[in-house]
Amino acid sequence: MFLTNLDILINRIKDAEYAHLLLEPVPLFGLLFGLIFFAVGLWGREDKTRVIALLVIAGACASVIPYTTYRERAQPRVLEMMPLKKSIKDQTALRQNTQWVYLTVAGIAILALISSGKIGQLAGYGVLVTGLGASSSASGFT
Repeated sequence: MFLTNLDILINRIKDAEYAHLLLEPVPLFGLLFGLIFFAVGLWGREDKTRVIALLVIAGACASVIPYTTYRERAQPRVLEMMPLKKSIKDQTALRQNTQWVYLTVAGIAILALISSGKIGQLAGYGVLVTGLGASSSASGFT
């Protein structure tokens, strides 16, 4: 019985309608939690915490690519079922046009991971600034 339910879950996750709903909160909440842990790592001068936080930030921000792909694939079916067709189309276009914000934060986080010295330190502070900007602008999507 457990394997049957697991198979059903895996098949549902493969559907774009479900996958985009599961991935929708990941970029924003992953970025927020990553920023909190990164700030704690900077304050406590803990390198391991900063590295893990940067990995969380980069991964969460990079998840915007599969999210927008699944959302685009799911849009025809969602439009069949929902009465607010213009609003859904507008939100999908807005999220596709602004995914560069998350990708920029992911790029800066990766730069902070692979760089050392002043460049790494500046990239770390850049992650904080751009991450806060991205999270404040992205909170208006919902």
